[in-house]
Amino acid sequence: MFGSDSEFCRKTNRGTGVMCHIAPEAPFPAAYDDLCDVVAHILANPDGYYDTSRITVGKFSAGAALALVINVTMPEDTFRAVTAFYAITNLLLTGSDCPTILKPI
Repeated sequence: MFGSDSEFCRKTNRGTGVMCHIAPEAPFPAAYDDLCDVVAHILANPDGYYDTSRITVGKFSAGAALALVINVTMPEDTFRAVTAFYAITNLLLTGSDCPTILKPI
């Protein structure tokens, strides 16, 4: 489909074999947990198929927000690059301005 991310995602998934759970079938934090599992596996096998000095993460939309989050929750220097295509973010809210979660997930 012209203008969609589907071709890029299909090629990436075929190349890496990585598939993340998606909402609404799998609510948050399922996709985040999937990404953490993939990164943990790669880091636990430094002599394996992947060059752990060249790990990057990138996603689209809500997944791009996950890419940003996983970048700051993994050990420093885990990723060489993060590509967040039209990430859903709100950088205007900080500290006490941030809304609190009334009903934890």
